[in-house]
Amino acid sequence: MIGMPEGVRKLLVAYDVAGYGGRGNRLELATQQRLVDVLTYAFSQAGVPPGANEIQEQGDGGLALLPTGAGVDEPRVITTLIGALEAGLAEINEDLVANARIRLRVALDEGVVHRAAHGFAGPAVTAVCRLRDAAVVKEMLASSSGHLVVVVADYLYRDVLAHALGRSFVQADVTAKELAARAWIYLPAGPVPRPTSATAGEPGPSARQAPDSSERSGAPRLEDALRTDPGLW
Repeated sequence: MIGMPEGVRKLLVAYDVAGYGGRGNRLELATQQRLVDVLTYAFSQAGVPPGANEIQEQGDGGLALLPTGAGVDEPRVITTLIGALEAGLAEINEDLVANARIRLRVALDEGVVHRAAHGFAGPAVTAVCRLRDAAVVKEMLASSSGHLVVVVADYLYRDVLAHALGRSFVQADVTAKELAARAWIYLPAGPVPRPTSATAGEPGPSARQAPDSSERSGAPRLEDALRTDPGLW
C-alpha cells in the first residue's frame, strides 16, 4: 500500500508490572532493572537471538516483538518463554520483601505490525495491550499469591498452545475499551480462580515440557542475568 511502511508478522508479548506506582523512585529504579533482567533471561531461554526482539518500552511495562516464520519453532518458543518467566520471577522475588516483588501480567498475540513514529502500529499491537490490561486479567493476578498471569489470544492459543502446553488455561471473554474477544488465561500458582466473565474451557492436552533451552544452547543461567545492584533492594 502506498505510503504505508512495511508490514511484518511478529509474535507480540505485552507485559506490565502490577502495583508499580507508589513504590518511590529508588524502588521503581530497582523494579525496572529486575524486570529487564527477567525478560533478558526469559528471551534467552526461549532461544530468541540477541537483537532479534524489538522492545517498545512503557515504563513499568512494554511490548516485545519476536520473530516468526521460517526457522522459528513457535510452540517451543512460547512454552519455554512462559516457563522461563515463571522460574525467573520466582527466583528474583525469593529474597525480596512483599512490596518490592515483581508480579507480572503478560499477554501473547500474533499479527502484522508496522514501524511507526512512536513505536509500532497495527491491530495486533492494540489487541495484545488490551488483553494485558483487561480487568479480568488484573483481577485474576490480584486474587492469587503468584508472580505471573498469562493471557493468550484465542487464535494463538488454539493454533499453537492447545496441543503443545501441558498446563491448565481458563477460557474467558475479555472486554477492554473497544476490544471484546475470547482469550485463554494461565495462572501458575495454585488453582486457577474462575472470573465472573469466564467460562470453563478444556485444558490443553498434557505434553512433555520442552527441555530447558540452556541445556541445548548454552544460554545464561538466571543468576548470571540478574545484575541488579543489591544496594537498590
